[in-house]
Amino acid sequence: MTTKPASESPAPLVLHGDDSFISPELSAAVVFGLHGALLLLVFVLLLRRSRAFWRRKRRAAELVGRDGPLEAGEAVLQGVVEYAAGVDQAVKISVDQEGSESESSGSWSHRWEETGRAVIVTPFYLRLFDGRRVRVEPDDAIELLDPLDGKVMVNRNQRILSADLVADEQVFVSGTLVRARDPEAEQTGYRGEGTELVLRPPKDVPMWLSSMPLGWIFETKARFFGRWAWAFFALFLLFQAFDSPYHVNLAAGEVHTGMVVRHWTEVEKEDGKPDQVTHKVEVETGATITSHTVSTSEHQVLTPGVKLKMLVTPWWPEQAQIGVRAGESVVGLLVGFWWIGGLFIWFWTRWRKERHWSHRQVVDSESGRLPEQPESA
Repeated sequence: MTTKPASESPAPLVLHGDDSFISPELSAAVVFGLHGALLLLVFVLLLRRSRAFWRRKRRAAELVGRDGPLEAGEAVLQGVVEYAAGVDQAVKISVDQEGSESESSGSWSHRWEETGRAVIVTPFYLRLFDGRRVRVEPDDAIELLDPLDGKVMVNRNQRILSADLVADEQVFVSGTLVRARDPEAEQTGYRGEGTELVLRPPKDVPMWLSSMPLGWIFETKARFFGRWAWAFFALFLLFQAFDSPYHVNLAAGEVHTGMVVRHWTEVEKEDGKPDQVTHKVEVETGATITSHTVSTSEHQVLTPGVKLKMLVTPWWPEQAQIGVRAGESVVGLLVGFWWIGGLFIWFWTRWRKERHWSHRQVVDSESGRLPEQPESA
């Protein structure tokens, strides 16, 4: 039977890590996934969306100010609406709403919620300022950016809001000019009878139609998505600074042997009763002493004089960690969920508020009770 020499010291303990740190596997997921890839992905998507609107703004400015004959391809036209022969409308979007009212502490309020909408589109003509007349053929996906200024009260609890494109209204229209049959074109015989350049919706985006310059609308959207893109990137940089001890220990950490020089227990009391118990140890690694939070079972083992493996970066020993693999703090995990989740909620709230009524459910809240008598405007 072989006996162990009394002079031989026990091997250093290899522990998972500080009690205030999460596992190495979860640490990698938090640092590289939650704090890194997720924020960068959102940044890239928002920035691409912002740049797409900037490109559309520049393109709209180029196209709307272009002189000379019209050419097939992408176009932004400005002119006055004229109805096609035999029709008395161009574009109309109607939103049905149902009203409800509530009372709180003697104060009444009511709310109108959208229950459905209808889109009516018919071909119309745009009279350009140089006298040319261009046929426009919108589809149901058209973006009519005018306000819902029409209102018809059906009864006390139902109303219809509407936005109309009417004759003699000056508008900007974006689309694609293609050569197609125009029923009202002069029969010149050139390029085929009744064949002219007709404005139709683009393939990948809806046709935009507004009484305001489209460049201004595109710029507003570009700035909105751009601001939020850089907000997410700023949070990414903040987390990279926060996670710098993890990155440093992961890249340059070396395994050394440390020795426990002190251990103690801190008790926080509330109303005179123990509320939270924290076990701590001080470990000496080389010339540096660091403090660590450990579990109850580890605290019982890590008495003064006990040796254990420590992950230490030689040029930043103050960030030494118990164990042999780098870990992220529990605080980093919690703060990641709180801050990233909070920023997502804030962005979502602002985005819903910034969206045009054509992209969201139309809901209006007003003070007082529902109107007693039907009225229209």
